[in-house]
Amino acid sequence: MNTLKKLLLFALVIFVGGCDMISDEDGSDPSDPENQPENQIPTSLHFAFKTEDWERKVDCTHLDLDATKSTLLKATSQSTGSTFYFVVPSSSTEMAKAENFGKYPIGTEEYFSMAQVLPVSQGSDSRIRSKAGFDEENSFTEIVSITHAGTATDYEIYRVKGHYQMQMEGVEDEGLTRTCQGTFHFKIKTTKD
Repeated sequence: MNTLKKLLLFALVIFVGGCDMISDEDGSDPSDPENQPENQIPTSLHFAFKTEDWERKVDCTHLDLDATKSTLLKATSQSTGSTFYFVVPSSSTEMAKAENFGKYPIGTEEYFSMAQVLPVSQGSDSRIRSKAGFDEENSFTEIVSITHAGTATDYEIYRVKGHYQMQMEGVEDEGLTRTCQGTFHFKIKTTKD
């Protein structure tokens, strides 16, 4: 009986010690968010941003983004002072197209482009805004998922997931620069076709 207890204790020590040593092929920790694949975006409705100075994830559960009234969607977070702009098609047929997956420029000129304005740091009066443009690595919005989420009498509801990276400049001082990256998952109303 004593031998069985020692054997179980030894197996437990090996198992617990082994859990601490889990790593990817390159030696990185797969549980670190920095090492997860880019398309692993939280399922909760949200808008998240991260700059060199601060980061936040804003709950968008109660956000009503209505593309039936305008294709330029805008929302401001009272808790962070950040505002994002997101351009989407108003038509449910256009929203549901498979070719919508992919990368888009930063700005407000075409569907699925995004821009934002936010304080340099929490509580700061100085603000930064996204620079318009496209660069495959440093300045893009990428749509990774568009799913139909419901139907009402006058509209269709879609959930749109993506991530972005953008270069930012000061609103008052264009010499002030930052990099901003983040994820989003929105619920959007579109017209019924």
